[in-house]
Amino acid sequence: MFARLSRAARAGAAAIVLSVTTVAVAPAPAAARDLVYGSWLPQAEYTNRVTLPRAFDGIAADSDVRWRLVPGGQLVGPVDTWDALESGLVQGGMGIPSYVPSVVPTLNVLYQTVLPGEETLAATGAALQTMLVDCPACLEELRALNIVPVAGWATAPYHLGCTRPVATVGDLAGLRVRAVGGNVRLMETAGAVPVAATLVEAVTLLQTGGIDCVFGVANWYRSFGYADFLTHHTAYPMGMTGPATGWLMNRDAWLSLNDDERALHLRKGAQVSAEQALGQFTRETHETLGWAEAEHGMQVVAAADPGGFAALMEGFVAAQDDAVIAAAEAHGVEAPGEIIATYRANFDEWKVLTDGVETVAELTALYWERIFSRVDPGAL
Repeated sequence: MFARLSRAARAGAAAIVLSVTTVAVAPAPAAARDLVYGSWLPQAEYTNRVTLPRAFDGIAADSDVRWRLVPGGQLVGPVDTWDALESGLVQGGMGIPSYVPSVVPTLNVLYQTVLPGEETLAATGAALQTMLVDCPACLEELRALNIVPVAGWATAPYHLGCTRPVATVGDLAGLRVRAVGGNVRLMETAGAVPVAATLVEAVTLLQTGGIDCVFGVANWYRSFGYADFLTHHTAYPMGMTGPATGWLMNRDAWLSLNDDERALHLRKGAQVSAEQALGQFTRETHETLGWAEAEHGMQVVAAADPGGFAALMEGFVAAQDDAVIAAAEAHGVEAPGEIIATYRANFDEWKVLTDGVETVAELTALYWERIFSRVDPGAL
C-alpha cells in the first residue's frame, strides 16, 4: 500500500537512502545539473536499453544537464516511485497510475479506460493529448505531488499469455490472470480471477504457480522473463491501456532548469513517447513474439471463437464507463465522464492523424506539433 510521508520524514528517508545508494551504485546528484532516473524496469527492457539512453544522450549533447539511469529497482520500486519523485530522492522515474489509484485518481481515470483496437500510435497520442492539453485537473494533481510529466505512452494491445491454451472466452473460467487497471474488470467479466500484481511481482507468481496467465504485451515475455513459464499466446487483441507515465520528473528539479532546458526536455519527451509507441510497442512486440516461438517453443493459439472475444470486448467497453466514473467520484474526481469522453474523441482523431505514419521521426514530429509544443513548460 502506498504510504504518504511527512515532508520531514521524506527528507530524512531520502538522506538515509542516498547515503546507502552512494555505496551501492554511484554518487547521488549534488545539483539539478546531475539528475538520476530511478527505473524499476529490468536493464534489458526497451525503455532502459534504447529509449531513455537516446533521450538522455541528446540532452547531454545540447545542454549541461546529465541524466544517470539506475535500472532494475536498485533505487525505487513500482509503487514507491511516486513518493521518491515527490521527495526528490530521484529526479526521474516511471509511474503507473493504477498502482496508486488513491494518489492520482484523476490520472487513473485515463488508465482505467481501456481503448478497443490495436492502434497503439493513436492511443498514445490520445492519452498524451488528454493528459497534457485537455485535462487541467490531471496536471494539477501531479503538481500537488511535486511531479511534472515529461513523456508517456499507451501499450500495444493486450493479449493473453498462459500456461495452457486459451482459445475461447470459456477457457478463461477460473484461471488466475495477472491484470491491473480496467483490465481487472475485463478479466472478471470473462470469468477469470484477476490478480492485481505488478509486472515484477508476476515473475514470482509464475515461478510459484500463483497465476496461470499474464494479461499484457508480448514484449514482457522477454524483458521480464515470462517466456520461461508461459507456453501459449492467444492471438486476439484485447484493448490498449495508457498512459504509462514513463518519464515523470521531480518538480523542484524541473524548475531548476532554464527555459531552453525545459523546452529541450519536452522535445525529448515527444521523442521518447514516439519511440516507445512505435519502436517498442509496435515493432519490438512483433519481433519478441517470434523470439518466444523460436527460442522458447511458445505456441500461438488462434481464437476458436473470435465472435465470443468480440462480444466480450464490446460488452466490457459499453459497461466500463459506469465503473470508472463511480470509482473516480468516490475519490473526489470532478466530471470524470467528461475526461473519458474527451479521451475517446481524441482517440478517434488520432486514428486519422497516425494513419500512414511509418517512422519514429514522423511520429515524434506529430506528437510535438499536436501536443508537446502546446504545453507551457512554466505552468507544469
